[in-house]
Amino acid sequence: MDPTQMLSAPQATLMASLVAGAFNHNLPWNLISIGFVVAVACILIDRFLQPRGMRLPVLAVGIGIYLPLDTSSALIFGGLASYLVERTLIKRHPKQTEKSADNSARQRGLTLACGLVAGACLMGVFLAIPFTLAQSTDVLRLMPAHFTAIASIFGVLSTLGVLGWIYRTVCQR
Repeated sequence: MDPTQMLSAPQATLMASLVAGAFNHNLPWNLISIGFVVAVACILIDRFLQPRGMRLPVLAVGIGIYLPLDTSSALIFGGLASYLVERTLIKRHPKQTEKSADNSARQRGLTLACGLVAGACLMGVFLAIPFTLAQSTDVLRLMPAHFTAIASIFGVLSTLGVLGWIYRTVCQR
């Protein structure tokens, strides 16, 4: 397959390089050490921010470092949607906490988010089949290449539409 047409698999590439390094006794210890220092710094910053009502999740920082932007942008949008939904729910129900028994809206949001993640994963697997069989990611292309900018605009609009749908579904009364 043409390398420019190959599907991105950053997690698999990372694991493969770690396993190969472990078996060949040539792990990139300098990079591992840098990652360790960054993780410890994030934990310390998180501990500092936590009493002030803010957080710096180490996992989110790690994912942001090793995943490409087109993959991690979904995490950014998901975090933004979560923040907006949480802010709206707190305004509507100021006495309700995350641990209260009556948090059906939060449960609805969590279920919806899990379903979207599972659906995206399944679509990735299903789309890999025709891409692999045709040895090209263009096999399902509907529009000519010169419409790429318009397709990007539609992609942004559909993402905003999904975010609006999530917000409306979770924040309904």
